[in-house]
Amino acid sequence: MPPTLPRQSQIENQALLDKWAPTRGEYFTTRDSDRALCARLENKRFVLHRRLSELRIAIRSEDDGDENQCRLVDEVLFNAV
Repeated sequence: MPPTLPRQSQIENQALLDKWAPTRGEYFTTRDSDRALCARLENKRFVLHRRLSELRIAIRSEDDGDENQCRLVDEVLFNAV
């Protein structure tokens, strides 16, 4: 007879399976709080990307716009997306 998990571990494992199992055409089920967190993070990513783009434009528009600064901002923009 194969070893079995204690009853509490079985309940916890089933709860995890229920939480992450695909249902109703969704890849993962998520609680409303998780969805809200994802939306807030996406909004912050958008704001960060916009501000970095504005910074890049400001650096480029300076008379002595430093190409190294632009490359650094480009790298941060690439990694932020």
